[in-house]
Amino acid sequence: MIHQKSDENDARQVAENFLQNAGIRRECLNIFATSIIHAHSINQTSWSTTIYPSRQPAIRLTVGMIYVCNISPNSIGLTLYAPEQNIALLKPFLDPANILGLESVQQGSQAPVPTAPHFVSLPEAVWCWFDATDITAVWPLVRKAYNRTIAEALLTSLNPGSRNAYASGIVKYLRATLGIHVPDPVHPIPQGKTKKKARLSFEVRSSFILKVLQEIEQRDREVYRDM
Repeated sequence: MIHQKSDENDARQVAENFLQNAGIRRECLNIFATSIIHAHSINQTSWSTTIYPSRQPAIRLTVGMIYVCNISPNSIGLTLYAPEQNIALLKPFLDPANILGLESVQQGSQAPVPTAPHFVSLPEAVWCWFDATDITAVWPLVRKAYNRTIAEALLTSLNPGSRNAYASGIVKYLRATLGIHVPDPVHPIPQGKTKKKARLSFEVRSSFILKVLQEIEQRDREVYRDM
């Protein structure tokens, strides 16, 4: 089936097929939408949503070079910044490969772990898959490590493939379903070969991350008041 990137109804049909329980679906969509708002508030060009990326059954949010949130059949994938994640709390919810990936990073290894996706631009990040039915219990446990991934990902330019595959229908669907304003990204037309960003100093990078996390935390307090 060919999916129409700009079609709100197509996005709705896919999401409802992936997550058939309305309450669980809304929780996952709220995380997805809030993540967009966080990224957009810092850099409007930094993110994109895609539907069935590389023909994989998924609705995906990419920030920079990292796919941070993935909604798939009966599951949600969240990319966590391993150094800040309490792994023990996640053992009841995660596949052993994900646990191994998180532990490997915390132990100082940046080598890829089989079945645990590895991001060259952010080796500390581990893509973790959760059963969607566990999202209410899992989200408070991973929120800060997940938000750190978003902050780190904002330091890199958006993946060109994700930019070109932007599916505006997902954003339209989120607005209609959640009743909140979810922005569209600003994707400038590339002019020639994109220059690689100069690597920031440790001080500048740390200052940026701290500022972004403070802004995200302030917005999250309004959304997740009971967490």
